[in-house]
Amino acid sequence: MELREARAGRWRLEKPASLLLGTQRFELAAGCFTSKHGRLCLQAQGDPSATWSASLQGDALSLKLLDPWLPEQLQLIGQLGLSAEVGIDANGQLGGEASATLAQAKSRMELGDTEQQLDISGTRLAAVLSAKGLDGQLHLPLIDIGIIEASARLPGMQPGTFSSTEQPIEGAWDAKLPDLASALLVCP
Repeated sequence: MELREARAGRWRLEKPASLLLGTQRFELAAGCFTSKHGRLCLQAQGDPSATWSASLQGDALSLKLLDPWLPEQLQLIGQLGLSAEVGIDANGQLGGEASATLAQAKSRMELGDTEQQLDISGTRLAAVLSAKGLDGQLHLPLIDIGIIEASARLPGMQPGTFSSTEQPIEGAWDAKLPDLASALLVCP
């Protein structure tokens, strides 16, 4: 099996994955797709009208996959590790967790006539969706410059009732930049 998408390219199923579809139960055994951009695996099971769960794992995903959504002046170089679990529990509540890690990564920015590179290796992004809402955290090391930590919370947020104009948002961020002159190199 092969999937093609204009921006993501061609992805091939590594090996057949079993799929069971019934009125009371469904199950998709781990199916993994590979491409020159990395490896992506999906697994799901449950009762379509009650509880279910699904997981997604991404290994060595090229950051080039993000190019269509980035400003022209910004390029990300490296690989992304991705993990997500989502499901509906016995109370009908949608919930899940997701995380992304950049083990080795750089950003390249064109700023006028100059090009700046910034090592962002070790960046981590995590999110948790529960009955309480959506919580997210960012850990962004700026190698040789400092570190940025951020958190955001959307209390009570649920995908089925989300309103961008009415949803409260809470958050905080902390930047540790011991040498501001270095920070100015990437933020003119």
